[in-house]
Amino acid sequence: MSRGSIYVGIDLHKRSFSFVMLSESGEKLSEGKRSTSFEEVCDFASQLGHHHHIALEPLDNCYWFMDQLPAAAGMRPRFIWPIRARCV
Repeated sequence: MSRGSIYVGIDLHKRSFSFVMLSESGEKLSEGKRSTSFEEVCDFASQLGHHHHIALEPLDNCYWFMDQLPAAAGMRPRFIWPIRARCV
C-alpha cells in the first residue's frame, strides 16, 4: 500500500516539543507533546519515514533535534518562521 505525504509541524522548546501531523488533504492525523530527552526524540524519530515532511522553527536547539531524525530515510527537515506558517 502506497502512503501519501504526511506533513509534520514541530514547535520546539527547551524541555519539550509539540507536533501535529497532517495528511496531504490537510486532515489532522495526530498531535502531541513530548519531552526533548534523547530517548523521547529518538522514539519519535523512529516513527518517521520518507513520506514525512518536517518543518520546524530555527532555534538554538533545532540542530541537535534535527541530528536525531533519520537522515537515512531521506528526510530533510525544513526551517519555517511561525509568522509565515499556517499550522504548527
